Amino acid sequence: MGVVVGTVGYVWLGLVCIVVGVRTRRGIGRYMISRRVKVSYEELPLRERVRASNSLFAMGAAFLLCATFSLVPEPVMMLFFLIALLLFVFYVVTQRWLRRAAQEVARSKTG
Repeated sequence: MGVVVGTVGYVWLGLVCIVVGVRTRRGIGRYMISRRVKVSYEELPLRERVRASNSLFAMGAAFLLCATFSLVPEPVMMLFFLIALLLFVFYVVTQRWLRRAAQEVARSKTG
């Protein structure tokens, strides 16, 4: 039962990452800088949106690989999980770039 729940969890995480990546690349939604300040994804530079969506696509693919290999021995599964973890670190870095771009857009609107 635990393997099934783990597999479903990896599939869910992978699909969420891919859906959010598509929404980011297409400019759908709003990026929240703080509780009161939100910037539309369309206003953000395309370069930053593409970087963030690429990292989300890669992380989603890694989680889907974790789901497919969750039935194999632990060392193989751990390899894919570590790859997903490293891709998450890259995603955090791209989020910092995206946040910086969103702050510049918000400053240009107010000032």
